[in-house]
Amino acid sequence: MDFNLTALEYVVETAKYGSISKAAQNLFISQPHLSNQIKALESQLGVTLFIRSARGIHLTREGKIFVDDAQSILADIKSLQDKLQVNPMYAVRSNLSVTRSHQVMRCITQFINENIHKQAFTLRVKETSPFQVVEDVYNRDAELGVLHFFEAQKDYFFNRIQSYGLIYHNHFQREFLTLMSRNSPLSKEPAIYSNMLRDCLLVMYGDYEILTASYEDIAKNSGIELTKRRII
Repeated sequence: MDFNLTALEYVVETAKYGSISKAAQNLFISQPHLSNQIKALESQLGVTLFIRSARGIHLTREGKIFVDDAQSILADIKSLQDKLQVNPMYAVRSNLSVTRSHQVMRCITQFINENIHKQAFTLRVKETSPFQVVEDVYNRDAELGVLHFFEAQKDYFFNRIQSYGLIYHNHFQREFLTLMSRNSPLSKEPAIYSNMLRDCLLVMYGDYEILTASYEDIAKNSGIELTKRRII
C-alpha cells in the first residue's frame, strides 16, 4: 500500500473536527482538495473511512481502526523529530528542490558560505524541472522549493500550487531581451512581438516541460505563437 504521512494527517484532522471544512482550514488547504484526497485514499484502500451526512461526517469501523493506527504512527514520527531536532544556531539540516538556474545556485552557494562553519551541516539540493519541484514540496520530499517558469506557464503553476494547498512567494521577475544585428530588419521596429519571431531560430534551454503540461500546449492555450525552428 502506497500512501504518505500527509494522507494520515488529513484523515486524523478530519476525524478530529468531524468536518471537512474545519479540518481543511486547520490544515491550510482548500476544502475540495481535502475531500478529494480522502476519497482517493478510500478508493486506494478499498474501504469507507467516513460516513457523510447532513450533520457532518463520522468514522466507520474501518475508519476508527485507521485513525487509531495513524495517530500512533504520527506520534512516533513527532517523537523522532523532536529527538533529532537541531538548533539552527549550531546546525543545518534541510532538503531543497530547485530548478536549474545560476541565480538559484548563487543563492545556495551564499547560504553555504554563511553557514558552513556550523558544527553539523547537511544540505541536500535536488536540481530538477519546475514541475517536479512542486511535486517534491507537496510530497514532502523537500522542505523548500525554488522554481522559475515562463509567463505562459503562470496559470498552470498557480493553479497547481493552490490545489495542493501550498504557499508561494514571488521574489523575482525578469523580462526577456531580444538581441540582434544592427542590420536586422527587426532593429528598426519600435516594438517586437512573438509573431514577428516565427521565422527565427528558437533556442530553448532546461527542463521546461513535462508530457502533461508541455510549453507548446500551454503556449497554444495562451495564444502564443511558437516557431517550428528550434533547438532544445
